[in-house]
Amino acid sequence: MGYRKPGALEQLYYIIKYEATEAIASLRLRLKLWLTKKADCKRCCLRCEYYEWCACEYLSKEVKYKGYTVVQSGLNNHISIYASDGHFVYHAQAKKKQTEQELRETVDFYLKLIKEEL
Repeated sequence: MGYRKPGALEQLYYIIKYEATEAIASLRLRLKLWLTKKADCKRCCLRCEYYEWCACEYLSKEVKYKGYTVVQSGLNNHISIYASDGHFVYHAQAKKKQTEQELRETVDFYLKLIKEEL
């Protein structure tokens, strides 16, 4: 019993499977944003190489609280906390979109955690 080295064909299968899954997820996200009535996207946006930046800026939620700026990414629900001078303070991953009140509570939680570590 031990580790079995996968053959070249098996490796190729997993690479293609992974790439196809990523491409389908990206296309679904692009289509979801494109169909959103508030979005200013055109048909060409579905094929644009800069789409990820545009979608991220459009879907992000930003809240200012206690001198910090909290940004929740619209693509992957990651939460970034920045100080008032623009320096990065903390990064976390959320399982779902959060309301503004939940984002404020998140700031309180992580600031308390950071102060305890210091």
